[in-house]
Amino acid sequence: MATAEQQAAQLDVLSPVGPVLAYHVGWIADGALYVHGGINKVGSKTPSFRLHRFDFDEGTWSELRVPGAPALSHHACVVVSGRYVVLIGGWTGHERTSDVHLFDMASSRWLTPRTVGFPTGAGLSSHAATQLACGSILVVGREGSLRMQRKFGSAFLLRGNPALGGTGVFTYSEFPLSTASRSGHSVHVVGSTLIILGGRNDQVG
Repeated sequence: MATAEQQAAQLDVLSPVGPVLAYHVGWIADGALYVHGGINKVGSKTPSFRLHRFDFDEGTWSELRVPGAPALSHHACVVVSGRYVVLIGGWTGHERTSDVHLFDMASSRWLTPRTVGFPTGAGLSSHAATQLACGSILVVGREGSLRMQRKFGSAFLLRGNPALGGTGVFTYSEFPLSTASRSGHSVHVVGSTLIILGGRNDQVG
């Protein structure tokens, strides 16, 4: 029998309906949960471009059909200034990418700035990202070739101004962090401490 503490800690189902997805990204803003991309079938290699919104007050899901939405799975996202959603890397259905896509929640527009500085012939997938106090974004994950992951860890600083939209430039630079190769993890900053939780090690077989 569950203890009172265990019963109190149980999670309730907030919504029994909604998009069926895996390897997507999500964020919360303005009283709603947003979910982008991912795959909707077991074993699928074709990512979705769809953007869904769950309104906490209404308890309803809706799809935001905005032109220019990128089709991605295994990507990462960071919300900047409470307005700009920065999507980083991921699987396009053809290759791993290091591209950056922006969603401006105020104007409901997708934008694609130029990216520079990432190793040629490589991309990111199943990585994690978090914004630092300085404004830069720390990307931690397994850098790999466009089609086959190599077995080593990588960390990058990503700098750019999302307010410049599609005319801006986001620049990657290597971050001097020694970390084991991993994927499917999460990364967090608490004060001056960087915390990396879980993930799969370099045994890809």
